[in-house]
Amino acid sequence: MEKQILSAYKNANMFFDPNDSRFVAWENSLMQSERWEALYKIGNLSHSSVLDIGCGVGDIIPHLKDNFSDVDYFGIDINPQMIAVAKGKYPKEHFLQRNFFDDDWPLSPIQNRWDWIVASGAFSVKLNEDDHHIVLAMNKMATLCNKGVAFNFLSTKTKHKDKMLHYYDEEKVFSYAKRKWPNCRLVSNYLSEDPESDQTLYIYMTTGL
Repeated sequence: MEKQILSAYKNANMFFDPNDSRFVAWENSLMQSERWEALYKIGNLSHSSVLDIGCGVGDIIPHLKDNFSDVDYFGIDINPQMIAVAKGKYPKEHFLQRNFFDDDWPLSPIQNRWDWIVASGAFSVKLNEDDHHIVLAMNKMATLCNKGVAFNFLSTKTKHKDKMLHYYDEEKVFSYAKRKWPNCRLVSNYLSEDPESDQTLYIYMTTGL
């Protein structure tokens, strides 16, 4: 798994500047920002701890700080090059290089539970032909979260598919989440280009959020 993910980002890391959204394999900065905005609409993240899975170079941080106050941010990514860049860009924030799917605990030496968990593009690389890894991720995120989880994924409705990426049937993903966590919501049509290609799922750990 680790080799597949690192390989998928190798060319992007090699050819693009770390300040370019393409360094973390996003098409452009607008679509990257639109995905982030959909994630943090899950709720009021002010005065909360936030775990960012697959954080890349941490560029969601300015967006979070512009929209919420007193956010205690923590980012993890499997890619050591991205984590090194993130630490240089945002030295006051916490970052850790690790594979989220590893079974060893605690997740970090600092803490092992967060109020909110977000993940943008973390489940896009094709690892196998089924959806097992996103199901595993949902369950693991739920065990680490106090308030809610927001993550996006590529839809089978995407017009132009890449053989290196994994596309999900959003109804199947949502159906599984709904059975496990009744208080959840699927959000779509937030991208300017190919709006059906991306889906964001909100999973709330409690009611009233």
